[in-house]
Amino acid sequence: EMYLHMDISEAGVGYKREIHHDNDNRIAAFVYYLNDKGSMKGGEFEIHQYSNGRPLAECPPHPDPKDMELSHSFQPTANTMILFLSSPNSYHSVPVVTQAIKPRRFVYGGLTTKEPFAWRGAIRSRK
Repeated sequence: EMYLHMDISEAGVGYKREIHHDNDNRIAAFVYYLNDKGSMKGGEFEIHQYSNGRPLAECPPHPDPKDMELSHSFQPTANTMILFLSSPNSYHSVPVVTQAIKPRRFVYGGLTTKEPFAWRGAIRSRK
């Protein structure tokens, strides 16, 4: 059984998200930006990976940033959606917003199972 978890949010000065992967019962996720970045400084959507790789079973929700490298950085723009598989190694972050004339508005959604550890079978099969 699955459901769509959704949040409608704003990001202003001080907003940030550390490097993390989403909940263990999340299958896929998206961020849909409702307005442009404008004169905002910071707040990009960043994708990270382990510098030396790591098996899914060894991917903590909040890794040590020194073990990670930046793979890609997206500049949020209006009517842009970032859709991603939400696995134990789908690390992403948002660097702190240091300047903003108006808040960024966005929708976050996650296809979510009612059972915990949606990736358990994939982790077992890769050991």
